[in-house]
Amino acid sequence: MEEVILRAIKRAMPGRGRARVNSSLLTEIGIEDKTEVEVATPEGASITLTVYADALVEQGQIRISEEDLKKLGITDGTDVHVKRKVPVTEQVKDAAGELAGKINQGVQDIGETLSEKTAGIREGTSQAAQDLHEKAKEVSAKIVEEVTPIGEKIGEAGRETAARIKDLVPTSRFNAAVEGGLKSLKPEDAANLKKLLAESEGEKHAAQVKAATASGRSIQNLTIPPDVMIIAVQRADTVIPLGDTTVLATGDLVYLAGSDKGLEYTTKLLEG
Repeated sequence: MEEVILRAIKRAMPGRGRARVNSSLLTEIGIEDKTEVEVATPEGASITLTVYADALVEQGQIRISEEDLKKLGITDGTDVHVKRKVPVTEQVKDAAGELAGKINQGVQDIGETLSEKTAGIREGTSQAAQDLHEKAKEVSAKIVEEVTPIGEKIGEAGRETAARIKDLVPTSRFNAAVEGGLKSLKPEDAANLKKLLAESEGEKHAAQVKAATASGRSIQNLTIPPDVMIIAVQRADTVIPLGDTTVLATGDLVYLAGSDKGLEYTTKLLEG
């Protein structure tokens, strides 16, 4: 389990117990996407968040909500310690193994001391030590046996809940402009873009650059609401590299995510 120090950057969207980091950090921390981590300050305050991999987040940053910044008692741009949160079942198993080891070591020490003092009872002591050792293993195995089903039941309940939500909530919230743009991309590019859109919060929309006030301007020079994020820019049938210095051209299709009002404003800004 690795611990890293990241800079906490405030997100515009509500947190709901989630945070976003660059995809490359998952391996460094030793976790998978959508895994719980502990975020702590040098002063000792900590919270548990579920991290989502996001290629748009800069290296060395973790994006968390303003609400979570307040819980930690820090301001935007403060360094925090991030590490994998050890599941309860794993903690119990480790504790059980440690307990069994201590019992075993203690029993061996008793057996050795008694054997040195009284050779006549050495055989009985050895047998007692062996019995206690076996008992310790039984206790450890029993703890693991009883805890494992709990973890499995919790995991199964989570999967059932996710499946039920998936059945009830439409998975595609893309408008016609988004769907039309995706169809013109190569299958691999379309799949990667769909994943980015699905992982982004808020409504999804695509707007074509038509306004003279938007064409020829870089993304960093556009006045975009804080609750709207540019996910990707498509030029013809290609997704071009995205960054603050990316310059928009007439006809570009800009994929967006955010609130309804923010998307409406940004669409007018791009389309005129």
